[in-house]
Amino acid sequence: MERLTLNLTEATKRWTEWATHYWEHWDEANLIIAAQKEAQRTGGPGPEIPNWMKPGGDATAPTTAPPPTPYEKQMTEQHKIGRHLINIGSYTKATARGLEQVTLQAIVHAVVKQEGAGGDPTRRGDSGRALGIGQFWPALQKKYPEYVGASATRQTEILGDYLSELLTKRGGNVEDALSEFHLGATNYARDRFSPANVAYVNSVEKKMQMASR
Repeated sequence: MERLTLNLTEATKRWTEWATHYWEHWDEANLIIAAQKEAQRTGGPGPEIPNWMKPGGDATAPTTAPPPTPYEKQMTEQHKIGRHLINIGSYTKATARGLEQVTLQAIVHAVVKQEGAGGDPTRRGDSGRALGIGQFWPALQKKYPEYVGASATRQTEILGDYLSELLTKRGGNVEDALSEFHLGATNYARDRFSPANVAYVNSVEKKMQMASR
């Protein structure tokens, strides 16, 4: 049993080394494979195969795309769950305890609860002008035409994209990003500290705190 384990360990090591070398020479490998195919087509001599392409003495052609890295595999699995459920950002939020970190996921979920569409992507508010999960006004519906008629999941993803854009624009400051989401870019400077906007931001942040407990 110990001998079998040792043999498997050595074999794994050899294949790992080969895969690492193959990855490092990916572009070169594709050129060699292309030259091999051309030699087969014309009947001429093919290129010499370097050792790093010959695990066990057999040249192995790369696929049309390089093998995924562990990070790429992880991200693929996360995207299957749904982009709106991924922890895709960390931003600064001022609290009584000082600056704290908050995820985009938490912000999106809190805004969805605040807007009160109840999971209905066709829900309209503000005299019929606001629509769906994020209660997007006509200007945002025009900015994101896919939002109109989309499923609740897709609307949530688009809401996340927009909030991420605002967070980037506002230097990662959650309060400022929420304020522009609530007021719009035109009214942001004038009404940032208005009682109505302060109440809105506070309400969203309370929902974020409740979700994190």
